[in-house]
Amino acid sequence: MTLFPFVAPALRRVRSEARAPRGTEVREPEDDLTPMVAGLSDPDPAVRRAMAKALGEGRDPRAVSALEASLADPSPAVRASAAESLGAIGRSESYAPLDRTLEDPDPRVREQAARALRLIADPRSTP
Repeated sequence: MTLFPFVAPALRRVRSEARAPRGTEVREPEDDLTPMVAGLSDPDPAVRRAMAKALGEGRDPRAVSALEASLADPSPAVRASAAESLGAIGRSESYAPLDRTLEDPDPRVREQAARALRLIADPRSTP
């Protein structure tokens, strides 16, 4: 079974919302995040990566805990996308998990974590 028909409407919505100004919190009905959060557990790493990216494009703070959990995904591409998305959402509570991700064995993940930390408005992220 392909996941695309199930997730396509949600992806179209987050693409259009990605044009919203940075810092704008997108509030949607609770059910709208469910397919994307569920996609973070899909057996296919490409689906997990796409869902992590889509959750970041939506900038919905309700996605933070699921994305933080994805920082431990077996796939480096998923971990990197989760870090990037946490930076896009920009919540200070993501600082500590992203800071720990700077120790990831994959350089792409470390790079995305560093970029995300620069985007988060947290007193610990400025010298």
